Amino acid sequence: MLTYGIGPELAHIANGMARMGWQVPIIGSWTLAMSNFIEIAGRNAEGARMPQTFIPVPRTPRQSAFLQAWQDATGHPRIPVPPAAAQGYDSMLLLAAAIRQADSVEGSRIREALESLESPVDGVVMTYRRPFSADNHETLRSAQQIHLGEIRNGEVVFAREASARLSSPH
Repeated sequence: MLTYGIGPELAHIANGMARMGWQVPIIGSWTLAMSNFIEIAGRNAEGARMPQTFIPVPRTPRQSAFLQAWQDATGHPRIPVPPAAAQGYDSMLLLAAAIRQADSVEGSRIREALESLESPVDGVVMTYRRPFSADNHETLRSAQQIHLGEIRNGEVVFAREASARLSSPH
């Protein structure tokens, strides 16, 4: 079943499929990693697959620190929307680096700095080396930056262990 929606609606699809006895794989967008999908669908979420920029498995010191900081701050090990949290965190790291480089909080100077960052920024999703230019504002440029996630035992993990070993977040 190819889906596109957000967590609760996707859970209703998974639960409805289970009630009908329709056992086919669920494939969809990154929103299948939302904790409300996993919690509402329960065992019916098992095996769902989705593309992810961040799977909450600590593979680097930065990812370990990020995940631990989340748990320390909230008391919960599960981030409600892991890729959004990681990308949002990295966005703030990039913004801070641009402000430092621009030595200004003026919008046009920040944009210019973002489009020509001189120093790499070690993020949770990846290390950003000149992530933007005047004509390219997309940081994701390679299929290696997108991982295939799968829900197993109520957690989003790498769908293929080989992908976790081969893909480098930095």
